[in-house]
Amino acid sequence: MTLLFRSSGFRRISLFAARNCSIDSASRFFIPTFPHIHRRFVQKSSFSSTSSAALLQMTTLRSFPAKSNPSASLQVSEYFHKQSNTWTFIVACSETKEAMIVDPCLEFDVPSGRIGTTSADQIIASSIGMGYRVKYLNETHAHADHITASAYIKERLLAEHGVAASYAIGERIVEVQKIFADVFDWKKESPSFVPDGSGFDKLWKDGDTFSIGNFQFRCLHTPGHTPACVTYVCDDAKVMFGGDTLFHDTFGTARADFPGGSASTLYDSIQKLLALPGDFTLFVGHDYVPGGSQREFLSCSTIGEEREKNVHVGAGKTREEYIKMRTTRDAGLSVPNLLLPSIQVNALCSGKIPQRLVIPVNKL
Repeated sequence: MTLLFRSSGFRRISLFAARNCSIDSASRFFIPTFPHIHRRFVQKSSFSSTSSAALLQMTTLRSFPAKSNPSASLQVSEYFHKQSNTWTFIVACSETKEAMIVDPCLEFDVPSGRIGTTSADQIIASSIGMGYRVKYLNETHAHADHITASAYIKERLLAEHGVAASYAIGERIVEVQKIFADVFDWKKESPSFVPDGSGFDKLWKDGDTFSIGNFQFRCLHTPGHTPACVTYVCDDAKVMFGGDTLFHDTFGTARADFPGGSASTLYDSIQKLLALPGDFTLFVGHDYVPGGSQREFLSCSTIGEEREKNVHVGAGKTREEYIKMRTTRDAGLSVPNLLLPSIQVNALCSGKIPQRLVIPVNKL
C-alpha cells in the first residue's frame, strides 16, 4: 500500500488508503488502525518468519580494562540491525554483571504497519543469557530511522525477569517534542499531551553521571544532528557511545538538516569529542558501506583516528569548511524512510506504540 507520494508540491493517496483513512482540513491522514497495532506491544508480526540472524547480527564482544582496576573490565557486545544500519550495544561490568543497553531497535514494515520484535527479543535473550542485570536503556537521541525498542524491552524485562530498568534520554528531548508536536499537530491526536519528557524515566542533563557496576559514565550533550543528542562517556574504560554525532572516519558525520538540527552546533559538538584523548574508543550509531566497497560494517573507531582521518572533520578542517560541506551535502539527502513513524513513537510517544500513526502532508 502506498500511503503518500510527495513531489513538487502535489500529493496523492492510494485508493486503499483513501477508503480507510480519515482526511481532515489540517492536511494529514492516518495510517489505518489495523487490530494488531491496537495492542501495546506486538508479540508476533510479519517479521516472525524471518530468522533473527537476518535482522540482527552480533558481531563482537569487546573488553576494556578499567584504568583504576585492571582486574575489572567493561564488556561491550555489538549488534548490527540490518533494517536500519543501526548499532545496538549491551554494555556491562564484568564484576557485577550490571548493564545498560544503548539504542535497541524494533522492526517496522511500512506497507502493513506491522511492528516486529525479533531483534529486540534477541537483545533480551542475550542480556539474560550472559547473566546481566540491565539498569538502563539509554537512547543517544530520538532516532529518525528506526523505532526504538527501549520501552518494549523495559516491559518484558520487568514482566518476565523481574528486572526494573530505567528508560533514559537526554533532557533536550523536550525541545524535540515541542518541534514535532507542531509538525504532527499532536494536540489534535493526543489532547492531554505535554512536551515535558515525562514519558521517560530519566532525562540526562549535561554532565550527569551514572554507574554501570564499578564503572562511572558521564553524559555529554552533543547536539547538532538533533537538539537531544548525547554521548555516554566512560573515562575509566576509555570508551564512549556517540550515537549519530560522529561516525567511522570513512563515513564522516551525521546530517544536520532535521527540524532543530544545526551544522554549526554539530561541528562544536564534534570538537568536544575530538578533544578527548586519542586512545578513547568511539562506538558509533550507524555504519554504511560505500558502493563498491568490500569492507565490513564497522562499529567503532578511536578518537585519534577520527582526528586524523575523518572525511568530514579530520585533518584540521575548519568550522567554515565543515558548515559549507554539511549544508551542501544535506541539501541532496532524501528524507529517511521511517522518519515519520519513528519520530512519533520515539519522541512524542516516548517509545510506546500508539494505536495509529499520523502522516502530515507537505510539512517537511
